[in-house]
Amino acid sequence: MRKRGPAEVKCDACGGTGHQPAHEIEPGGRIFPGCCTKCGGKGHISKAG
Repeated sequence: MRKRGPAEVKCDACGGTGHQPAHEIEPGGRIFPGCCTKCGGKGHISKAG
């Protein structure tokens, strides 16, 4: 019996976090972007097939 690989792979656009890194506009103040558009904010993408 063969082992199958993972059915999902980490999103390369966001690095598996589900969103882009926060930008610091001033010390102590950050702007948090929305969800990743490629993976929908999940951080992983299902393999085709």
